[in-house]
Amino acid sequence: MLPPFDGEGYTDSFQNYVIRTGRRHALREYFQINGVETLAHWTKPIWQHSGLGIDRVRLPVTERLCQEVISLPMSAETTPEHVDIIGDVIRRFFA
Repeated sequence: MLPPFDGEGYTDSFQNYVIRTGRRHALREYFQINGVETLAHWTKPIWQHSGLGIDRVRLPVTERLCQEVISLPMSAETTPEHVDIIGDVIRRFFA
């Protein structure tokens, strides 16, 4: 899924470029084997951290997202060639 781009002339600046997949763990391993670092933020919802003492919250969509999202490499130094490499790894994984 791509981020929304609403309307003509709409621009945005992203801190993270996040994708979703039900195969996050396997995809992250494949990226690592191919020399591409990824991040998995919020691997569990904040209310599931025991120190908060919150035990009766159920938000299934949030819980699912915490198991599916991967942040792809992105920085000021990311070149078009880096983007091509990342795209190629994703295509090979899902082929």
